Amino acid sequence: MIAGLGSPGEEESSHIVGPVVTSDTQILADYLRADPHRGAGRKLARIMRPGRDGGAAAAAAAATAAAAATATAGPDNSVMFARVRRRPMGQTPNQTVASGKCHIIERIIEPFADELIDTYFRKANACFPLLDEGSFRDQYRRRPSHISSALLASVYAHALTFWSQPRRAAGRHCPDSRFVWNQATDALYSELQLCPGMSTVVAVLLDVGGRPSTSMIGNGVLIGSAVSIAHGLGLHRDPGGWDMSEPEKRIRVQIWWALVVHDRWYSLAYGTPPHIQGKFHDVPRPRADAGGNAVFLALVSLSEVLDAFLVHIYALKSDRRATSEFDPGAALSQWEESLTGDNRWLILQGGDLSIPGASNLRLAYLFVRLLQRRIELDNTRDQGQRADTYTLSDRYTHPRRAAEGIVRLVQALRAPQLNDFWLPTAAFIFTSTIAFLLRVALETEKTASGLVESTSLSLANDLLVALKSHQQNFRWDLGDVCIAQYADVVEELRKATPVANVGQGGTETSVPLIDWQDFGVSGLADVEDLFPNLWDMFDSNH
Repeated sequence: MIAGLGSPGEEESSHIVGPVVTSDTQILADYLRADPHRGAGRKLARIMRPGRDGGAAAAAAAATAAAAATATAGPDNSVMFARVRRRPMGQTPNQTVASGKCHIIERIIEPFADELIDTYFRKANACFPLLDEGSFRDQYRRRPSHISSALLASVYAHALTFWSQPRRAAGRHCPDSRFVWNQATDALYSELQLCPGMSTVVAVLLDVGGRPSTSMIGNGVLIGSAVSIAHGLGLHRDPGGWDMSEPEKRIRVQIWWALVVHDRWYSLAYGTPPHIQGKFHDVPRPRADAGGNAVFLALVSLSEVLDAFLVHIYALKSDRRATSEFDPGAALSQWEESLTGDNRWLILQGGDLSIPGASNLRLAYLFVRLLQRRIELDNTRDQGQRADTYTLSDRYTHPRRAAEGIVRLVQALRAPQLNDFWLPTAAFIFTSTIAFLLRVALETEKTASGLVESTSLSLANDLLVALKSHQQNFRWDLGDVCIAQYADVVEELRKATPVANVGQGGTETSVPLIDWQDFGVSGLADVEDLFPNLWDMFDSNH
């Protein structure tokens, strides 16, 4: 098993030493190590520099078996780890809550546990790699009790979505995924409280990446906790020159970037600034491998583009925004030009969506493009451009076309794509897209009949129709929030009738912009009805 991902009975864990005291600790460790009598029985720091002979490093490790692992990324950029107690004083290694919850799940999913593991690696890990498949399978086969209970429970729950969709569509019985998720989340919180480690970070990523996603606050807490643990474990530092196996280096890099991806997209979905700051980590992007991780690499790089957008979106000082040189169009165009091969065709033209993870990647790109157009639109407003009917409609053309791309993609999805890998934040993409389309319809149309016949309102309805079809025919959950929020709203707007703006001849008069009070739209007592509680239709803790 990759170090840090198993052995729940481990008493100690590595924790990074802050840069303020790293050089002091390094000098002290070198001094104590020079004299075995002085260093005997002490938890020394093993100093290793990139380029040293592996045999010498191994000999040094044997001489200081109790030492913590230390690595150096450069002469003035040392990274040092200290050995710390993994669980609170008085707590035993027997994780009764986490292991008990995992056993409950295993009883529920019998005899399909092995099938779920296969499904996870085929559907999820292939698109969003968090685990080394060979190492995990070997440990699962030989000593499953040495795998973190929270991690194993989260793998089962995460895989259940992919496994159960086709079975339910075929009318076959499946375990209650909501109940399974609740057990897995309980196991995760137990490990988070008692003995957090790298396995906890992976379990968090599986949990927040699971579907259906129904707890904004819970997911936000988990992501913040995972970022904190990851920093403590040094996952934010480049392990390239460290004394560890290549698979372990690779999985550390993948876990870090998976965390970055979730942090960025949940920041956008939940309206909260991202936890991870680009200037505080130096982890290189994952490398391409023979396993075909091109989709994951593209999602990682796209999330970096999104980060530039988030910096602009969440900036609070108006003078900083006014003088900002950030150009969203240039940022996205530069990324588009960096694409090559099949990825370029897939992302820009909507090519082969049968590739695992392709539909999610295409949707993510289309939404970043819509976000770019929305930022440009808001910038023109800030610059005080005239808001007459012509210029307003003209300015909305490109953003509306970007939104239309999302609608057409959803309409084109079929069973293989719907049962593929999706980030749960896709649910936010749909609600945000419809909200924007309704905004366009309301701001560009002057009359009730114009509103009813508007292209934007028609696109919003098309998106809802497609999502309802996927929900009914394939039990696809990612449209549930959008349907619950906007189905009635769109239906009422399509039936809007003028009340106040009627001329003496019985015809509608032209008005500069629609006023909600001018329309008799039953069921919409307040414009706030357009924005109900995002998750209030659910009552699960997951």
